[in-house]
Amino acid sequence: MSWPKEEPRRTREQRQEFAREMAEEARVRHWDFVKPYPEDETLLHRVIERPDDDAPRHAYAAWMLAQKYETARSIGGFIDDQLRVAEAYRADPRSDVSAILDVYQGRAQFRAWPAQHSHDLRLLLSESLIGDPTFYRGFVERVSVRAGRFLEIAEELFSLAPIRHLSLIGVPGVVDDLAASPHLARIRSLSLGRYSTDDELTDDTLARFLTSPHLGNIVHLRLGGQARLTARGHERVVTAPTLPRLSNFEVYTGVLTCWAEPVHENYDASKLSYFERPVVLRPEDWIVDLERRLGSVPCVHPEEHYGRYIVDIEAVTAHPIALDPAVMARRGQPVPDPGPKPSLMERRRQGLCAICGSASFAYEPGHSDAYSDPIGLAGIFECQHCGTHWYADQWPEKRR
Repeated sequence: MSWPKEEPRRTREQRQEFAREMAEEARVRHWDFVKPYPEDETLLHRVIERPDDDAPRHAYAAWMLAQKYETARSIGGFIDDQLRVAEAYRADPRSDVSAILDVYQGRAQFRAWPAQHSHDLRLLLSESLIGDPTFYRGFVERVSVRAGRFLEIAEELFSLAPIRHLSLIGVPGVVDDLAASPHLARIRSLSLGRYSTDDELTDDTLARFLTSPHLGNIVHLRLGGQARLTARGHERVVTAPTLPRLSNFEVYTGVLTCWAEPVHENYDASKLSYFERPVVLRPEDWIVDLERRLGSVPCVHPEEHYGRYIVDIEAVTAHPIALDPAVMARRGQPVPDPGPKPSLMERRRQGLCAICGSASFAYEPGHSDAYSDPIGLAGIFECQHCGTHWYADQWPEKRR
């Protein structure tokens, strides 16, 4: 079973007792260590007690790198690499950290590895009380959890890992209790997604949540699949006095804007060629409508401030633009009308990214052989601006 399908089997006290029993068994059996790796518990506790401070993490990494065990050294190196990324983003939120990411086969692996270093959360994970552990600055900082369960286990969770980011579902059922929880003050980024109808937010439910006095450290907010929210809800978010540090606001409704060549209203998509089919993009229309009412809203333009449409949460956390007076001085200023939407096909014919218009790409050769790919069409072009992947065999203009 996996999150969000919970399978609670123990209380917090029982989980703590289990950990003590494992430690005692390790002592009796003369194991070198209880976890899959050696660890200085004092250094770990400093990391957990000071989640915003890099110094304890550097000390922990140095200790791990000095061990004779390869597992410990790999964890120490991983922590160092993640700290380097955070430091790069702190200096420049547009930093190119691809050289580090490539060592770990990309951004997704970089945030998910190493699995064994989430050992302290193993019981919560095994009961699916939390899910999706994600690493920032070398430790699990982000997990997915039901809002009601978070209220129950927050103290335990914060005692096991330096959690600063949450993905919550089930918010409507406990919205007032959640808004009143002081545990939110520790959170830097928040994702409110939809797995079922129990997770659906309305404008009024969102407004109740935004009254929380504990949201002052939120720099990143993502609303995923919340199709019942209207422009009124979006406006409440970006104008909420309880979100003074909000630097990146993302909305993914599932109803996406297609910027494609006009086709007959009764077209049969199954009969269109690949290049004639509408291409799905991030939904820009809500941003246009929002800025027509409010003027410039910096937090909805990550491409301007962080160099990408899909932003690494670490970049926003390390460099919140809401603290930049020059950026925030533009807030509310008139925004020029964006004009007609660009042509996807024309951009592609010019060898540009159809989504953002960038001409900057990285090419990753695909796995092919002379029989299945005689002229070398396998491979992927990755836009260096928005991160979109385009398959080389479906983009003849780019191959020329």
